[in-house]
Amino acid sequence: GDALLGPSGFHALLCARGPSTRGHNAVRDTLFKVACSLDPSSEHEPTGLIASRPLLRPADLLTGASSFSARLAALDVGICCPGAGGAGSDCVESMKQRKLGRMQPFSIELEQAGVEYRPITFSCFGRPHPDAKALLQSFGRKLARRHGTEAHVEERRLAAYIGVEI
Repeated sequence: GDALLGPSGFHALLCARGPSTRGHNAVRDTLFKVACSLDPSSEHEPTGLIASRPLLRPADLLTGASSFSARLAALDVGICCPGAGGAGSDCVESMKQRKLGRMQPFSIELEQAGVEYRPITFSCFGRPHPDAKALLQSFGRKLARRHGTEAHVEERRLAAYIGVEI
């Protein structure tokens, strides 16, 4: 109550670390639940993917259900605010590039382990990066085959769940 937060509310989106972490974890858990239903061998916060740093957790989930490639995918969820410093003109692409840069030193080890590192980023308003959209489409197709529904219905339902969690 001592300062003006601004009419847009951006300040709250930038400084609310606790709620931001809860939102990230909720999106991670939603994706993990779907991945487990499609691939029971999916792992949450996997360790041991990088031989030189076995305790490093490079991603939020490891699954074979992503359809990005024939390899396992280490999916690293990220949620960003377009008003944040360094967000650039496209915050979801900027966050993806930052995450890829952070994992670049380990890319050869991940490749040798048969793992593809893939950031899955959303804006704090729910806009998915094209890779996140591709993941939702892939999960939607697989869920539709399993449930006997339409892929676009399953994709929209999953996008809505994620939007609520963000």
